[in-house]
Amino acid sequence: MKWMQEGFISATPGKTPRNLFGFKDGTANGLHDSASGYDDVVWAGKDEPAWLQGGSYMAYRKIRMLLEMWDRTSLTDQEATFGRFKESGAAFGAKGEFDTVDSSKLPDTSHVLLAKESKQSIHRRAYSYTDGVDPRTGNVDAGLLFISYQKNPEEQFIPMLRLMQNKDKLNEYTMHVASALFACPRGLREGQYIGQNILEG
Repeated sequence: MKWMQEGFISATPGKTPRNLFGFKDGTANGLHDSASGYDDVVWAGKDEPAWLQGGSYMAYRKIRMLLEMWDRTSLTDQEATFGRFKESGAAFGAKGEFDTVDSSKLPDTSHVLLAKESKQSIHRRAYSYTDGVDPRTGNVDAGLLFISYQKNPEEQFIPMLRLMQNKDKLNEYTMHVASALFACPRGLREGQYIGQNILEG
């Protein structure tokens, strides 16, 4: 073991988790919640090395959330930042969390709009973290451990990230701390060991 970061999820079983800003996180996962959907979005295919086929690429970003600044922002501005209503999770112009998103109803710099503009899908699995109090500022050191799985990060994740880095209003309330990308081999069958398809391939 070289490194560990503890995180937690705040959610009622069967419901979409909420991040420390109070908004639902991972609503779009339902769009590919099927065997064929995971094949299209998550699992590496035959264009990848043999040892990775059936596995996935995991992107990780540690993002500090400026909670004190966020808490001083009005609900109207918070919702405009995401492009979703805080309580229901519905996108602007919709009534339910999982209703189809109408991009024309969303603010130009909203988080949801930019995710849609990338025209790519990823599978999110985000956790919150708290690392105590920053002794320099007295502010809470807390935020999001963004984790996503995708079959091709160059096509799915990186274009989305570039778009959001340049335009996302959420950047006013967050601070990037660290990031990494991991290639995760497929699961094991009985009698196999971790890394076998790499070491013996």
